[in-house]
Order: sequence, then structure tokens, then C-alpha cells
Amino acid sequence: MVDHIFFSVGHLPPIHIIPEYLLLDILAYLEPAPTVNFQEVEREFHLISAESFEWLSNSWYGHPFNETKQREYYSKVLFSLVPSSSKSEIIEYLTRLLSHPRVHTFEQGEEIMDMISCLIAKYCGSAVSGGIMRNFLLSTKNKSVQVPIKIKELGIANDNIGWKTWGASYPFAQRVIEDDTLFNLIPTKLDETIKILELGSGTGLVGVSIVKKLQMKQLSNWRLYLTDLPEIVGNLRENIILNNVNINDNVLCEALDWQIPSEFKSKTNINKFDYVVVCDCLYSPEHPNLVANAIDEFLSEHGLLYIELPLREKYEDERNNLWDLLKKKGLKKIIEKEDQGFDDYGETKYVFQCYERTTLT
Repeated sequence: MVDHIFFSVGHLPPIHIIPEYLLLDILAYLEPAPTVNFQEVEREFHLISAESFEWLSNSWYGHPFNETKQREYYSKVLFSLVPSSSKSEIIEYLTRLLSHPRVHTFEQGEEIMDMISCLIAKYCGSAVSGGIMRNFLLSTKNKSVQVPIKIKELGIANDNIGWKTWGASYPFAQRVIEDDTLFNLIPTKLDETIKILELGSGTGLVGVSIVKKLQMKQLSNWRLYLTDLPEIVGNLRENIILNNVNINDNVLCEALDWQIPSEFKSKTNINKFDYVVVCDCLYSPEHPNLVANAIDEFLSEHGLLYIELPLREKYEDERNNLWDLLKKKGLKKIIEKEDQGFDDYGETKYVFQCYERTTLT
């Protein structure tokens, strides 16, 4: 834990005299606290560059640099920029940097402009920016193996909620890694290719976790179809590749409109799947019917449905409607567990359910 020294962006030297190397240091210190599994983790302290220390020691006499000429102290001062400054102050400072002519004259001017733009995006949030990178860390039940996953979000624009990672994806992804029973049909039928379909894959957190788990178990007789609307699939595919998952015969990213399943069936030549996975799929009164019909369309007889939903009070009617529809379509609930998790809005409760297809409708 680094001692906090009050030093906001308003105390920095004027932009027109800041050398390039010092600006690079300042931008590094302005990185916000990273998040892992939707929760902030402590920022890592690092020393200021030798060049920046020398310049601040000899060419700038502003408070508090004129008090103690020590590199570690100067580093602590700049490290305090984030906790000492409001989000709006930091955004305003970065915006001034972006438009200042001096920055454009630097040798690494283009890279610096990109860094500034990226920082502004992080402070503005993915909903109004060009997107962010999220970090997740999943672990096996005994914590002996950890699985890091990076997810790129494009933010929410034009109602494209699939560009954001929603909270229910995390507890389900964690369950995938720690629960050896979820896909236990695969090792019992090594002479068959077990087919898994995820409806509404979004940014791909759940899909990546499934692939990582099956690779950990050294299984190859499976094929995973990650699906969403056409405008979502591009970023989904990027996230699969970002996590060193080969888009090959085992993992496919395809467009699937729940209202027109025939197009997906025609392209893949597959009618039924052994497993169907759905997370956080209810955002309007129309969704229960759409989701239930898609599940009914694709889940094979005796197939398993895994579903994870947030227990949002606002969507209680939609949840109950979906559960009633699943029952009417011949799906029997065999497991239900409550999960605790987090999203951008804080701690949230979720429900995990497993259904078995007992009859085809």
C-alpha cells in the first residue's frame, strides 16, 4: 500500500513545458485501477523514469517536488494523481492534452494520442466510449489452476447489448471451470461428436470458459457453436482469438437470429444439440417466448439446458414466464442453485438451472 499524497492533475506542470518522457510517465500514472471479475483491484506502484525525476528535480520547482528530491517520493506523488483527482478532472485534463499543439510535435506523438484516447475511453466507461478491455480470473474448485480471460467490449450503442459482458456470464463461467460434471456426457461417448450451442454468446466469456475447460480435460470429441446476431459476431470472434482459442472445427462463431433459426440450420446442417447454454437473456417481455422457442428448436431429446439468470426484480415476470414455457415444452428442471456475483452495478444474485429434455414437442 502506497502512502497517499494529495496531488491532483491541476498541480501538474503546464502542458506547454512538459517534456515527452514526463508526459509518458504521467499517462502511465493516470491508468485507472484495473478490474478483475467486475471488481477493482489495487493499482501497481512503479518508479518514475530517471529522466522525469531529473527534470522535476532541476527544472520544476512547484509543490511538492521542491520539498524532497527523492525518486521514490516523486513516484508516490504522481501515483497519487488518480485518488486525488475526480474522474471529470482527469477527463478534462486528458482532453486538453489531446488538443494541445505541443503533444503533436513529440516523436511518439501518434502513440501518445492513442494512449490519451484510450484513457479517456476508460474513464468515460464502455457505454459511451469505443469500448474497454475486461479481465477475468477463473479457478478450479481447489484453486490449483487459474484461468485468465481477456474480453474486449465495444460498449452499448444502438441497443447492441451483446457488445457488453453481462453479470450472469461470470458466475456461469466460473461454474464451468470448477464443476467437472457439467459436460460429463463428452468423455462417455468418445466415438461421437458432442454438440454444444450457446445462444446469445455476446462478448464470449462463457464460450471461452467452455473451451478452456474441455481443453483442460484433454477432450476433443466436441464441437461448440457460439452464436449471436450478425453485428455481435465480429467482436465475439475477436475475443475467442484473443484468448488463444483457434477458430477451427471445434469452435465456430455463427450468426443466429432466434426468430429465423432456419438460416442457421441451413448453414450448419445441424438440427439438434446435446447441450444448450443461455446466460442473461431476458431484457424485454418478448424475450421469454423467443428464448423458449429457440431452446425448443435446438435441444435434442435427453439433451441438457444450462441457464444462468440475474434475479433482477424488474424482470421477475419474464423469468417466471420463461420457466413456465420451458416446462410446457417438455423440459424438466433437475438442478437449481443460487449464485452470488458482481457486475458494473455492484453485487447481484443469480440463479443457475439445469433442465433435461424429456419429450420433444
